[in-house]
Amino acid sequence: MLGEAADDHVHQQRLQAAPAAVDAAVGDTGAGGDLGHREGAVAAGTTAGWPPPRGSPARRAPPWRVATASAPATGSCAPRTTTAVPSSSCTATAPAHASATPTTPPCTASARPPPCSPRRRTGRDPYDGTTLPGYLYRSDDSGAPRPTVVMFNGFDGTAEEMHFFGAAAAVERGCTVLTFDGPGQPGTRHRQGLMFRPDWENVVTPVLDYAETLPGVDPERIAVLGASMGGCLAPRAAVFDRRIAAVIALDGVYDLGDISTASIPLPRQEAERRLRAPHDLGIDAALEAAMASDPSTKWALEHGMFAMGVDTPRVFPAAYLDYHLRDGIAERIACPVLVCSGEEDGFFKGQPEKLYDHLTCEKTFMAFKEREGAEAYCQSGAQRLAFARIYDWLARVVVERPAAVGRIGRALAMTGSVVEAIGGDVWSAPTPCPEWDARTTLNHVVGGMRIFAAELTGTDPGGEHHDDWLGTDPVHAYKAAAEADRAAWQQAAPTDADLAKAMVRLGFGPVPGPMAALIHLTEVLVHGVDLATVADRTHRLCEDLLTHMRRTGMDAFRRPGMFGPENPAPEGAAAHVRLLAFLGRQV
Repeated sequence: MLGEAADDHVHQQRLQAAPAAVDAAVGDTGAGGDLGHREGAVAAGTTAGWPPPRGSPARRAPPWRVATASAPATGSCAPRTTTAVPSSSCTATAPAHASATPTTPPCTASARPPPCSPRRRTGRDPYDGTTLPGYLYRSDDSGAPRPTVVMFNGFDGTAEEMHFFGAAAAVERGCTVLTFDGPGQPGTRHRQGLMFRPDWENVVTPVLDYAETLPGVDPERIAVLGASMGGCLAPRAAVFDRRIAAVIALDGVYDLGDISTASIPLPRQEAERRLRAPHDLGIDAALEAAMASDPSTKWALEHGMFAMGVDTPRVFPAAYLDYHLRDGIAERIACPVLVCSGEEDGFFKGQPEKLYDHLTCEKTFMAFKEREGAEAYCQSGAQRLAFARIYDWLARVVVERPAAVGRIGRALAMTGSVVEAIGGDVWSAPTPCPEWDARTTLNHVVGGMRIFAAELTGTDPGGEHHDDWLGTDPVHAYKAAAEADRAAWQQAAPTDADLAKAMVRLGFGPVPGPMAALIHLTEVLVHGVDLATVADRTHRLCEDLLTHMRRTGMDAFRRPGMFGPENPAPEGAAAHVRLLAFLGRQV
């Protein structure tokens, strides 16, 4: 459990009853049935089928774990002696048909749990001295690493609502789920006074830090789902935290400024100027009149003021202007993204299409239609259909796909963002590769991708590694090769079993699939760093590369002529210095 529990008895009783209400209210909550159920996929780190076979105990009776206690930096959260309740009298209420056990850490049935903080990353956690309230769901008590969905709501929704907006269905699919309220959302705004912030990566990163300490979480398979306004916040977090293996935008939102300025009959730039102005009597009067004549408008503006922490109606839509994925932000996402869209969405119509069009990563547009009864905002009233499809997609791109293949996809996107930043005479600039300029380095990378793709698909690459693969448009050549490379890995190794059986013929002979994937990943990322020195983007790429390489079997490459033993890096060293030390260089 992440953060603070509900402190009022009625609220707690409602939350405890929620899991039991699932079967009675909606039956199978979207995990399968005849609506896109997928059989036979394998959960990471286990031998059990994912989703569980029809009729299995896991499908009939998910053992809910709706916890109500905070988690501290140390990894355990025993209540203070002044408020402790014996753990034997403190179990999370579960459905009668579920095999419930006390949650860990212990919770309190009627008293507020002691304040505990999630594990923090130095310099990134904006919540010193407080916590984020949320709920941890586990599909079983084995502690085995499982695909994990971290999810949150939007403008006015709660973590509790997420039980029915994806959490229950994900647990039935064998996932671990962590839901939470971020700043500005009801739990934190009412109890801790935290207000919305546009840089949502500084919210998600400490949550992922905490999630990685939990049993049952596979750190290589963490997806993030954002609902409503969260459909803008979740994609943004993925730009800055490369641990995210996939994003589900339910529904997709590209620019909330479009919503703020839609009712102002002025060009966008002028509307923004007037919203941000210290004084604007005309817009102030129009908003006051709208609030007086329409209760829904009055509620929306008053809640927006409360959630954003502002004191006039006009400053709320002005604050919304900062919530967007413009200016190249969407283009920097590296992981697969699912953009959902309701045909008759009354709040964000057109926004999913804008987000999808700006993505350069692996992406899927999932449209829900009126004829399906799923056309509404966030597919309200059609969760069974929506999450059957959504989690089928997640199975393909995260659960079933080998982690190594997922890393390659993200590496291709990260290096691609560097390639797009190079242009003009910069292609002739030197790189850390001796005697190789930027163009020669990229040509080597593109040739390697083409050859790998051909080997994986049994086709002719169309040239030798040293040939000119870039032509007159190096950026386009990279994009086309990266797409072919990504598709080839996904086709040849859709599951861990397929990757284990694969053999890839390289210049020095046949190589087992897992080793070939690691070689290719290292090639793309290391030369991506070479190119980043030219594009002046070394810090972010080196951070990403170091994170990925720490998770891979680098010891196999620590040999003469390749990489030496890891060396210590000075405290507070720059990203590229820490990367060089990890690779065995003296720094």
